[in-house]
Formats: sequence, structure tokens, C-alpha cells
Amino acid sequence: MKPLDFTSINMQKMLIFITAAEKHSFNSAALQLNTSVSTVSKTISALEYEFGIQLFVRKTSGVILTPAGRYLFEKWKEIIIEFSGSIEKALEIQTDMMYSLRIGLMFTLQYEEIYFAIENFKADYRQVPLHFSKMDSGSLIRKFNNDKLDAIFTSEKDLENIDGQDVKWKTIKDGTFCIYVPKSNPLSQRETERISFFDLKKERFIIADDLASPNDANRLCEICKQFGFTPKIETYADSAASVLVQMQFGESIIIAPDYLDVDIKSGIKKYILVELEYEKCRKLVIWHERPDKNPYIRTFVEYILDKK
Repeated sequence: MKPLDFTSINMQKMLIFITAAEKHSFNSAALQLNTSVSTVSKTISALEYEFGIQLFVRKTSGVILTPAGRYLFEKWKEIIIEFSGSIEKALEIQTDMMYSLRIGLMFTLQYEEIYFAIENFKADYRQVPLHFSKMDSGSLIRKFNNDKLDAIFTSEKDLENIDGQDVKWKTIKDGTFCIYVPKSNPLSQRETERISFFDLKKERFIIADDLASPNDANRLCEICKQFGFTPKIETYADSAASVLVQMQFGESIIIAPDYLDVDIKSGIKKYILVELEYEKCRKLVIWHERPDKNPYIRTFVEYILDKK
């Protein structure tokens, strides 16, 4: 094997080869790279001559990577991605953007009380990117426990599933349990603000499955057992969003905090549960306390708690 002249290989030639491989065409590669087909063809030929390797099989319909070309394509693509990432990381360090915040929100909850605090934090710390994700509580907990989120907003029931010694939490809103009833259910015709559990013995319930919202079924059964009946669970939905849709177009009911994000226009009625009226179901902010790794986590939480 002849010695390679590394000075003849540069990022531009690597990019031309990678693009031609992805597009299966010298013409398409030239179009994407804003260069001529002749330049693409000559570059590939020069690389093949320099390496002594056939990179492509030329056909009238385009080009196909040879096994050797496929290997080189995969390796060079990794190099380009790593190179690009290194530049981005260097820029982050230079502009103090190595710190960012990953914030998770439970999909079906209202968050109007923290909007101004978040806007104020963004205005005061423009160098800290905020990345928001909305998801079911099950996904929220898994990502938080696996260190994919720095802070999450969820209901108190999720605390039992949170892991980690560096975890802290605070209440951002006190709530109470309510029963949500679709307009197609005769129960929605009640002209009262309160309903008793004894009115629910014949009703059908919808809950999210354990993957979407862990332990919801057990909690519902335990509560109903206190009032002498076993709940009739009609549907185990695959997400919290599916629970709301299923309720809106059916007759089944759900028990949830009074800060559930429900479209009033859908006709869904909300009633306070008499027996749970004074039992709080708090909305929480839960975070990883890591001042040595990301000092902005605590600062963000302080803005939320102060509601600046």
C-alpha cells in the first residue's frame, strides 16, 4: 500500500463524498452543495486514485457505494458529526452557554401561574437556553430519574416514584380533587358545585395505564374502597391526552386535581368531591440540586417560587 498524502484530503472533499453517498447521485450532490457535477466527479475520482479504493459503482441511474466505500462513508460521517459538535461546544463555552436547563411539564396540567416567572428568568439570563418538554407523568418521571431533565412540574402523587439523593421539591400551587364529567353523562346536569363519592358507584371511570401514569389504578381503587365500592374502569388509556379525549367523546368520568388543563368549550363539567374537599393535591416543582454542575437550576427554581 502506498503512503497516503493527508495534505490532499480536506473537509470539503469528505463532505462531497458523504453527500454523493447519501444522494446516490453526483448530480444531486452537486445541486445540494451548490457546485458543479464535474467538481463532484473529479473529487471522487481523485479520492479513489489517492486511496487505491473504488468508492462507487457508477450506473446510468446513479451511484452505489461499494462495501469499501460504505465503510469509509460511515466512518467519515462520524468524523464530520464529531467535528461539527466540537465547534458548537467550543462556542457554548466561549459564550457561557455550556449551561442550559431542561424543563419537563406534565401534559394535562395548567401552568398560568409560572409563565411570568419563566419570562423574567429568560430576560435576566439570556445566555441560558431553556428546553421545554410536555409529556405524561410516567415519561416525565423516567426522564427525570435518568437525568434527562433538570426540573419538572407535576402533581404530588408522582413524588413516590422519584429517585435520587440530590432531589428537592416545593409546592407551587395547592389544589383539591375534583370529578370531571362529560356533557353526555347525565351526572353533568347536576346544578351543584359538589358531588359525593356515593353518587359515583354506578359510574364508569377512565384512567391512564401504568406506563403513562404509574399507580393511578391502585390509587383509584383505594379511594373508592373507603366508600364501599369497587370502581368500574372502562378504559386504560395510553396517555393523559387520550384520557381527556376519551372522556370528551364518551360518558366515563375521571378524578383529577382542579388544575387539570380542560377545554371548557368541550362541555366537560367539574365538581368538587365532598369527601376530598379538604385533602390537598399539590402541584410541585421538583429539581436536581446540583450547584457544582449547573448553578442555574436553583436560580430558575427561585424565580418560580418567588413568581417574580
